Amino acid sequence: MIDYQPKKSLVFCSNHEFIIKVDELQNQKIRYRCWRRPKTVSHPPDLILLNRNIRVFDQEDKLEFVFPFGEWTYVLEKITSKDTLSTSHIFLEVSDNQNQRFT
Repeated sequence: MIDYQPKKSLVFCSNHEFIIKVDELQNQKIRYRCWRRPKTVSHPPDLILLNRNIRVFDQEDKLEFVFPFGEWTYVLEKITSKDTLSTSHIFLEVSDNQNQRFT
Protein backbone atom coordinates (compact mmCIF):
# COMPACT_ATOMS: atom_id res chain seq x y z
CA MET A 1 0.00 0.00 0.00
CA ILE A 2 1.34 3.44 -0.95
CA ASP A 3 1.53 5.90 1.95
CA TYR A 4 0.43 9.37 0.80
CA GLN A 5 0.46 10.90 4.29
CA PRO A 6 2.52 14.10 4.39
CA LYS A 7 5.63 14.11 6.55
CA LYS A 8 6.76 17.68 5.92
CA SER A 9 5.54 20.70 3.96
CA LEU A 10 8.24 21.96 1.56
CA VAL A 11 6.43 24.65 -0.44
CA PHE A 12 3.10 26.38 -0.06
CA CYS A 13 2.42 29.30 -2.38
CA SER A 14 -0.40 30.93 -4.29
CA ASN A 15 -1.30 33.72 -6.66
CA HIS A 16 -4.59 34.97 -8.10
CA GLU A 17 -4.91 31.84 -10.32
CA PHE A 18 -3.40 28.88 -8.47
CA ILE A 19 -2.51 27.36 -5.11
CA ILE A 20 0.54 25.05 -5.12
CA LYS A 21 1.65 22.75 -2.34
CA VAL A 22 4.71 20.47 -2.31
CA ASP A 23 5.07 17.90 0.49
CA GLU A 24 7.53 15.24 1.48
CA LEU A 25 5.50 12.08 2.10
CA GLN A 26 6.03 9.40 4.74
CA ASN A 27 7.30 7.08 1.96
CA GLN A 28 10.06 9.64 1.09
CA LYS A 29 8.41 10.68 -2.19
CA ILE A 30 7.77 14.33 -3.02
CA ARG A 31 4.21 15.26 -4.03
CA TYR A 32 3.14 18.32 -6.04
CA ARG A 33 -0.50 19.39 -5.80
CA CYS A 34 -2.19 22.28 -7.58
CA TRP A 35 -5.63 23.88 -7.26
CA ARG A 36 -7.09 26.36 -9.73
CA ARG A 37 -8.85 29.19 -7.93
CA PRO A 38 -11.54 29.66 -6.65
CA LYS A 39 -10.90 26.16 -5.23
CA THR A 40 -9.06 25.89 -1.91
CA VAL A 41 -6.88 23.17 -0.38
CA SER A 42 -10.00 21.72 1.24
CA HIS A 43 -11.12 20.66 -2.29
CA PRO A 44 -9.56 17.79 -4.24
CA PRO A 45 -6.55 19.13 -6.23
CA ASP A 46 -6.76 19.64 -9.98
CA LEU A 47 -3.34 18.05 -10.48
CA ILE A 48 -1.22 15.66 -8.38
CA LEU A 49 2.33 14.72 -9.42
CA LEU A 50 4.95 12.56 -7.73
CA ASN A 51 8.54 13.52 -8.46
CA ARG A 52 11.50 11.61 -9.69
CA ASN A 53 14.15 14.23 -9.04
CA ILE A 54 15.18 16.92 -6.56
CA ARG A 55 18.14 19.09 -7.45
CA VAL A 56 20.07 20.75 -4.63
CA PHE A 57 22.53 23.45 -5.68
CA ASP A 58 25.93 24.19 -4.16
CA GLN A 59 24.78 27.56 -2.88
CA GLU A 60 22.39 25.67 -0.55
CA ASP A 61 19.85 28.45 -1.01
CA LYS A 62 18.23 26.89 -4.08
CA LEU A 63 16.18 23.72 -4.55
CA GLU A 64 14.46 22.46 -7.68
CA PHE A 65 11.66 19.92 -7.62
CA VAL A 66 11.26 18.21 -11.01
CA PHE A 67 7.95 16.50 -11.81
CA PRO A 68 7.67 14.73 -15.21
CA PHE A 69 4.10 14.29 -16.42
CA GLY A 70 3.59 12.74 -19.87
CA GLU A 71 5.04 15.15 -22.44
CA TRP A 72 5.29 17.91 -19.80
CA THR A 73 7.86 18.65 -17.12
CA TYR A 74 7.03 20.85 -14.14
CA VAL A 75 10.04 22.44 -12.40
CA LEU A 76 9.36 24.29 -9.17
CA GLU A 77 12.32 26.34 -7.97
CA LYS A 78 12.59 27.56 -4.38
CA ILE A 79 15.23 30.17 -3.56
CA THR A 80 15.70 31.14 0.07
CA SER A 81 17.25 34.50 0.78
CA LYS A 82 20.63 34.19 2.50
CA ASP A 83 19.98 37.39 4.43
CA THR A 84 16.60 36.35 5.80
CA LEU A 85 15.90 32.65 5.93
CA SER A 86 12.20 33.38 6.29
CA THR A 87 12.02 34.87 2.78
CA SER A 88 11.64 32.50 -0.18
CA HIS A 89 11.06 33.08 -3.86
CA ILE A 90 9.12 30.46 -5.79
CA PHE A 91 9.20 30.00 -9.57
CA LEU A 92 7.32 27.45 -11.67
CA GLU A 93 8.37 26.53 -15.18
CA VAL A 94 6.38 24.11 -17.32
CA SER A 95 7.99 22.81 -20.50
CA ASP A 96 6.90 20.33 -23.13
CA ASN A 97 9.02 17.61 -24.70
CA GLN A 98 10.10 20.07 -27.43
CA ASN A 99 11.50 22.35 -24.69
CA GLN A 100 8.92 25.09 -25.16
CA ARG A 101 8.68 26.79 -21.78
CA PHE A 102 5.85 28.46 -19.95
CA THR A 103 6.18 30.30 -16.62
